[in-house]
Amino acid sequence: MPTCVERFDLDPDKFKGAKCPCVVRYERGTTYYYRQLTPDTKDYRTRVIKGASNMQEAIEKAHIAFLEIRQLPKKTKKRNKGSYDSGYVNAKSWEEYRLPTGGIYIYTTDFDSIKIGKTNDLRARFKTHQCSNPENIKVLCLISAESEDARAEKERSLHQQCSKYCRVNEWFWYVPTVQNMILDLQEEYNFEPFTYARKPPGFD
Repeated sequence: MPTCVERFDLDPDKFKGAKCPCVVRYERGTTYYYRQLTPDTKDYRTRVIKGASNMQEAIEKAHIAFLEIRQLPKKTKKRNKGSYDSGYVNAKSWEEYRLPTGGIYIYTTDFDSIKIGKTNDLRARFKTHQCSNPENIKVLCLISAESEDARAEKERSLHQQCSKYCRVNEWFWYVPTVQNMILDLQEEYNFEPFTYARKPPGFD
């Protein structure tokens, strides 16, 4: 890992979905980089800040590199539930992954807040929600529950656990306590998160 000789920590409120956003320059180089920690992966992602010859210019242009990172496809390991890439699932590939028909869903679009809801048709619900969201839906957990009573009971239980962090209606702040709850659910139900979207062209 090269030694960082310059670093400026950016305001995370201006870089939604990024943890520890900063501008850095490494020794033996004049290039400035935007760097962030993505909460769901615990991995750092970096992007060259083009056209920056000093730290001030790099800070002013950091948002461009941030937006580029948000559009980069996420390469992840295979799901072992079909022939499609693990990072992306859409309505057409849903059955290939043997995902549930109905149940509880938890998703986010910006890692700022999450939605916890229930439905008897998860594919239809995500298609509807995606139409009103400019960002891809990141599905953090699905819990199969085919009966309405089971769905209502589980949804009510999760809402109560997160009630302290309610933002509005079924939306909750994605704070560390909620993140840990979701990690426990992922382990309990052996669920691997995915993006509800088609695999981008050229993704390998």
